[in-house]
Amino acid sequence: MSLDEIFTSTEPGPEHRARPLSETVQFKQLAGPKVIVRPINHKDPAEIEALFKTTDESTFIYMWYGPFPNLSSFTEGLIHRSKIPGWTSLVWIDRETGYIVGSGAYHRVDLSNRTVELGGLWIGKDWAGKGLALEAIALMTWQAIKHWGFVRVEWKTHHLNIGSQKLAERAGLTLEGRFRKHMYYKGASRDTFWYAVIDDDYADVEAALLNKLKPIGYRG
Repeated sequence: MSLDEIFTSTEPGPEHRARPLSETVQFKQLAGPKVIVRPINHKDPAEIEALFKTTDESTFIYMWYGPFPNLSSFTEGLIHRSKIPGWTSLVWIDRETGYIVGSGAYHRVDLSNRTVELGGLWIGKDWAGKGLALEAIALMTWQAIKHWGFVRVEWKTHHLNIGSQKLAERAGLTLEGRFRKHMYYKGASRDTFWYAVIDDDYADVEAALLNKLKPIGYRG
């Protein structure tokens, strides 16, 4: 059983292309039954505004950046993160409505060891609980392991972010440990729950995700 049955990978339009990290690590437009995932267009104010509207103060409560009081500061923060080496911001789009509903990123890309981390993951409250975030994360993991040939995909969460921890487990990542006082920001220490999925386990993870994500009667 393979997610290739319900997922596709195509070239994004020229306005949504992100700089490739190597000849084999190209950022594609990914699509599942409910969600499209693609690089954000940092030069499109309307697209950035649509993404900003999915957020509120609670979106960034566990993150090292944010919250952003207005669109200008959000845009500045997004562009700043896009300049971090190895950081590529993506948007998640609800296929039914065409709305941008959330965002994620690939970062800490290690080409020599073929590992990557998922980060900056959020979905607007209006779309939470509908399976869109799970599908988006599944698409990102699928691209990294099946298309890039990476052997390890990581995801780190704040120790208080129970929703993120549950989502990581639903997406098939394994909790590998709790790093106590791993970070300090926003006036408090953070323990980090460290999740990962590796290529050796991915066939079973993929089969489980297919059962969760494949709509009844889905024909592609």
